[in-house]
Amino acid sequence: MIPAAMRLILVTLLLTVALHGLNAREWKSTDGTRTFHGQLISYRPPEVTVILKNGARMSFYENLLSKEDKRYCYLANRVLSNSFPRIPFKVIQVVDDGMLVNELPTNNPYYTNEFMMIWGEFKNDVADDELYQGDIYWAGSYTYKSAEGYDRTIRSFASSLDEAVAIWEYRLSPSKKGRTPKLTKEVFSSSGSGFAVTSIGHVITNAHVVDGAQKISVRIGDKLVAAKLVAIDHQNDLAVLKVDGTTLPLKIGETDSVRLGDEITVGGYPNPDMQGTSLKLTRGVISGMKGARDDVRHYQIDAAVQPGNSGGPLLSTGRSVVGVVNARLNDSAVVLATGSVPQNVNYAIKTDYLMPLIRGVDGLTEQMAKETYPQELSIGECLERSAYLIICDLSPE
Repeated sequence: MIPAAMRLILVTLLLTVALHGLNAREWKSTDGTRTFHGQLISYRPPEVTVILKNGARMSFYENLLSKEDKRYCYLANRVLSNSFPRIPFKVIQVVDDGMLVNELPTNNPYYTNEFMMIWGEFKNDVADDELYQGDIYWAGSYTYKSAEGYDRTIRSFASSLDEAVAIWEYRLSPSKKGRTPKLTKEVFSSSGSGFAVTSIGHVITNAHVVDGAQKISVRIGDKLVAAKLVAIDHQNDLAVLKVDGTTLPLKIGETDSVRLGDEITVGGYPNPDMQGTSLKLTRGVISGMKGARDDVRHYQIDAAVQPGNSGGPLLSTGRSVVGVVNARLNDSAVVLATGSVPQNVNYAIKTDYLMPLIRGVDGLTEQMAKETYPQELSIGECLERSAYLIICDLSPE
């Protein structure tokens, strides 16, 4: 019998080797004449970023891809935003479709004590109470009957990105054959953050949060309020929503006054399924005046950012919004490609690039000029009243 600790090491190595091969998928050009192999890092329409098998990072526009690869990008990017690298877990029970597990806190920066399902055939290889560690990829929900006879729904994961995407393909098109009937049709949803810029319901978020949304809701207080998309800028990853009702705005600040090393606060709603729907704050500094590959549109920040923070405000010490959080290096993709977890490398788009979008919305600039902003509120109070959770039902088409 192999000791549990040794088995953990062996399985980690096996999973890592297997996943490298599975995720270096073959991509095809629009006309099908050119192919290459690489691991998707992110998809921010129209830009696709992958890591090639030789470790080089490559970005290109989606118009170079086949229709099948575009759909894969959409699904895979949503999967990656809810996935976790190198999660240690204990097997609670091996079941017909996989294993029920509980994540462990040791060497786990994502720990929330989550109980989850991992899809796969494990009956001949895995036993209850054994310990493992591996990259897991979000595959929707899983409902099972507890020992007490109650139906319980938890999040499920697959051990490869391609398998998770295949599961979502079936969930979205259950008429397709070849997968267990337990995978019933499920809404493909995402969440993000946003913030008000007027008192009459104008809310800013990221384009990628609402892109492809069939339904958009903004949580204001204890209520989910329907929102409509009134303007979107895919190139700069920004969007303006409108809700019917009263909102409490944040002031848009001047980015000319921002300096390297300035203290900032991020407000948002990371991983609401696990961390809850109350506002979370993280603090840090402006660690770079440019973004990835010296992109002048972005700040690099060291404040912790997790899935769900996208679209949240970046607040200066003067309580003004100087950026909109919109990117983080994807942990799952980077770990698979490099073997290391990125440490607080996150980005926010400067508000200079938000203002043209605002000016394009009829009456919005004039309304913002009328707004007043209380001076006595703390940074936390400002964000608590003006930053909102955004929930979207999505279509991958």
